[in-house]
Amino acid sequence: MDEDKLNVVLRDYIPATDQACLYATWRNAAFYGARRKHQMSAKTFFKRQTTKIDDMLLNAEVKVACLEDDPTLIIGYSVFTGSHLNWVYVKKDYRNKGIGELLVPKSIETVTDSLTKIGDIIAIKKKLKLKENEDATRDS
Repeated sequence: MDEDKLNVVLRDYIPATDQACLYATWRNAAFYGARRKHQMSAKTFFKRQTTKIDDMLLNAEVKVACLEDDPTLIIGYSVFTGSHLNWVYVKKDYRNKGIGELLVPKSIETVTDSLTKIGDIIAIKKKLKLKENEDATRDS
């Protein structure tokens, strides 16, 4: 990948073509990268996470980052409701290139307290307030 020619654009989420990528990356990152207080089976976690994502997407806005010359290649996305960031994800090969910054609207003030290590860094850098994960008690 030639970093000098990386032209990233944001587009709206298209469920018919983007849903599989969004669900797979979100569930995997949440399972393997999030700080979880309690352990549960992968099957149970993924089932619950799918339900949470379904519920969030009913009212959230989703922005997708892709390459200008290939809008079907998703390199990242963000999910937010008003001034609250639910999730942001950037594929590993595209991290540290400002794509996360591009995906997080300037109006974001709070972030769900179920972050990955990278999410923690973004929250601190942007001085976002952590909003308690209301589902935390159900994750045990």
